[in-house]
Amino acid sequence: ADLEGLEVIAERLRRAIADSVYELGDGQVARLTCSIGFTSYPVGAREILGMTLEQVLALADKALYEAKRAGRNRWAGLIGTMATTFESVQQLLQSEPGDPVPREFRVLVPPPQDTPST
Repeated sequence: ADLEGLEVIAERLRRAIADSVYELGDGQVARLTCSIGFTSYPVGAREILGMTLEQVLALADKALYEAKRAGRNRWAGLIGTMATTFESVQQLLQSEPGDPVPREFRVLVPPPQDTPST
C-alpha cells in the first residue's frame, strides 16, 4: 500500500469536513469535525490474505479508536509491518477498544490539527 497516499486521502477528507460550513437556516451555521480510521489490505508485508471484509473493517475500526484516543478531528491508520502475522491480526481483532496495539503493527497518527471555531 502507498502509505503516503492513504495519509493524503484521510487528511483531505478530514480537512474537507472541518472546512465546510453547514447552513442550518435562520442565520445559524454549523461546523463539523470527524475522526477517521483506516487500514490497508492485504495487511502487512507478508500479504496476509484470506481475511474477510468484516475483519478488515474491524481493523479500520481499531484505527478509528486510535484516532479518537489522539484527540478530536484526527485520523489514524493501522498498518501491518514485516512482523505482522495472522496470529497478531487475530490478537488485535480480539482486543478491547483502548487496548495497546501489538508491536507488529504501525499506527499512523498525524500531529494535532487546528479545529475551526464558530
